[in-house]
Amino acid sequence: MRHGCWRGAGGGTSALRRVSARLLRSAVRSRSLPFAYCSPPWIRSQGWGFGLHRETKSRHERKRRCVAAGRALESVRKRHAKTEGSLESALAALAAALDASKANWMIIGGIALVARGVQRLTFDIDATVQGDQVGAKALLDTFQKHAILPRIADSLRFAQENLILLVRHTPSGIDLDVSLAWSGFELEALSSRTFERIGDVRLPVAAAEDLVIFKLIASRPKDVEDAASLLVLHADLDVGRIRTRLTALAELVEDDSVVRTLDTILARLRHVQRAPRVGASTQLPGKPRRRTAPAKLKTASAKRKAAPPERKTAPAKRKTASAKRKTALAKRTPTPQKRRKK
Repeated sequence: MRHGCWRGAGGGTSALRRVSARLLRSAVRSRSLPFAYCSPPWIRSQGWGFGLHRETKSRHERKRRCVAAGRALESVRKRHAKTEGSLESALAALAAALDASKANWMIIGGIALVARGVQRLTFDIDATVQGDQVGAKALLDTFQKHAILPRIADSLRFAQENLILLVRHTPSGIDLDVSLAWSGFELEALSSRTFERIGDVRLPVAAAEDLVIFKLIASRPKDVEDAASLLVLHADLDVGRIRTRLTALAELVEDDSVVRTLDTILARLRHVQRAPRVGASTQLPGKPRRRTAPAKLKTASAKRKAAPPERKTAPAKRKTASAKRKTALAKRTPTPQKRRKK
């Protein structure tokens, strides 16, 4: 039945419409006709059967959304597992290549932050190699033996100009940034590295203090957040050494913004440490807080001991016959005031 048949039949008589709507509703309820195909617009506008249609639509919509959410979650899990496996394989290949070069090296960047306790997502690997022990061309030749290839054109010239190799682990597709360390700070950081296990790979990782300096030199918003996280997690860091290194680097580039960034982070951390916790009572300085012992549950014997003793009263004596007569006589005898009134 089409909408045109409804428009042409009966000339829009109200009785015909009521009968037709009644028949249509019974057909829809018996599931012999689908409502979405047989209902004309003027019946949908009056709301007949619309509740059934909306309920059916919402049920199908919920089912469709649940199925889509399940598929999305499964794809995220697979991608996450694939990324973890890819990072681990790329780390293993990088470690094998750099160990074969016989040069001092260490992991910096996001992987090093994770090794130092910072919860962070990362999809690439950053490392640094001692520049006076190996050259850029020798590194590229070693990388090619471990399926690590350049990801830009003329990567050797770029590395000689910028002291960084931009390569990619071909099997996993993970990008690797390998910098050549020449400055005194970088050589000192290489000497203070420690070995950590990341997955199944044992890698040399930069110390937390050196990571703070690396991050503040980069000075991107994410790097500043990473430096603040390291300062919070490692409260025993030598802030004086960090400030000295940053001041020396700032004098070289004639820009003290990195030192001001460090001061801002430290001021914010001091303010957070001084701020009272939510729900904690404020205490005036100079007045120590009085410690009270926790209240103990009183036993029955302790309650009896703590209760005040009851006062014992002597029992009332019985009045003798003579005492009763004296009392009655005293009530009958008028007082001097009563005599005056009389």
